[in-house]
Amino acid sequence: MVTVIALLTALSVWISVDTDRRVAATATAERLTADSPYTLAVEVARQIAGGTLADLTDLIITTGEQPTDAIVSAGLAGYLDTCPRPDNRTCNRTATLLTQPTELPQATADAIRASGVPATRITIVGGPHAVADQVRDR
Repeated sequence: MVTVIALLTALSVWISVDTDRRVAATATAERLTADSPYTLAVEVARQIAGGTLADLTDLIITTGEQPTDAIVSAGLAGYLDTCPRPDNRTCNRTATLLTQPTELPQATADAIRASGVPATRITIVGGPHAVADQVRDR
């Protein structure tokens, strides 16, 4: 069982209003679990998309074997997740999905298909050692 993240639905901070008062914002977290990092990434993508993968506008694919590429891809996802989009339509919704270096897991392949994101909106993070050409071309 893989349990990796807790999604914050509200920010938990103390905001100083003046020297006598403080206002607290509360946070709630939802724990997502899955049997592998690949299916966990799909569940996170579903959350980012608001429940349906078809609402994603961009995908990032990176290896699930080395955390460095996945961590780095988070910054790229944030950059791509702009609001409003340059065409002044709705917001982008970008998710990162994980793959094995030489084989695309079925959960990841199914999520890519379900998202309907065109190949021109999919970014691969990592070199051929992280995501082999046969995975990229699939």
